[in-house]
Amino acid sequence: QLYSGTVDLDAYESCLKKLHHPVMYNGDITSPERYRMLSQRFPATSGWMIGRGVLTDFYLPAKIQGLSVPSTDECRRQMFRFHTDFLCEMEERWGKESALLNKIKEQWLNFSKMYINAESIFMKLRLINNYSEMKKLILDVAEHEMLKPLDEA
Repeated sequence: QLYSGTVDLDAYESCLKKLHHPVMYNGDITSPERYRMLSQRFPATSGWMIGRGVLTDFYLPAKIQGLSVPSTDECRRQMFRFHTDFLCEMEERWGKESALLNKIKEQWLNFSKMYINAESIFMKLRLINNYSEMKKLILDVAEHEMLKPLDEA
């Protein structure tokens, strides 16, 4: 489906019944509830890949495993460190400003969903055509914007 639409669960179930080797599931795991529903419906699945779900909720693996997640303040500190490191890595990897801007915007389509004002944040980011402005906005968001409550992200 080339990363569009939704997973055809009936087709997956049909294929799963016919296969005799381990099968990994990947697609639309965006919450612990979604994971539980899928794992109960498809117990023969041998493994689970979260994929883009972790880009919109960094704590999704911990939540699925029933582990505790950091406090909101600690989350904010971790987000700031992550985005600082992310920007440094992107600068090293892409260098050229136009490529850098496009790659960061591509990732922030997902990252922005961690914040309460996701749509507003991404719209501001989309309009920026200067890397230093973009970097300032991202670090400001990571340091000051309200994260979605960890049980909703």
